[in-house]
Amino acid sequence: MKMKRMFVTFEKSMTVTLYAPPDMGHDLAANGLRGWDDPAWDASVSPSKDITIPDADLKCGPTNAYGYRRCLVPQFQGDCVVVNDDRTDMVAPEDAQWWVASYDLSDTKEER
Repeated sequence: MKMKRMFVTFEKSMTVTLYAPPDMGHDLAANGLRGWDDPAWDASVSPSKDITIPDADLKCGPTNAYGYRRCLVPQFQGDCVVVNDDRTDMVAPEDAQWWVASYDLSDTKEER
């Protein structure tokens, strides 16, 4: 199956210089700063690369006792997400079916 692969980086940081009396500076930083809004996420996407994954690799494992099927695609292991079936969000590979070469729902307890 042909698809695109890209690396996405999410960063969230805010650096400030805090001045405080010697007996309280560390405690304030260690316990968090209440009332401060978190900064927005910065996201960047690397250029995409066309890849082909063999159809034989595009499969899920057997259904477990809870009806869950683990993704077996070697390229999708680790910190990996895929586009959802509606093409609106990023999800774990197990939460999308567009990439599965052949997906048999007959032995699952409920359809996803």
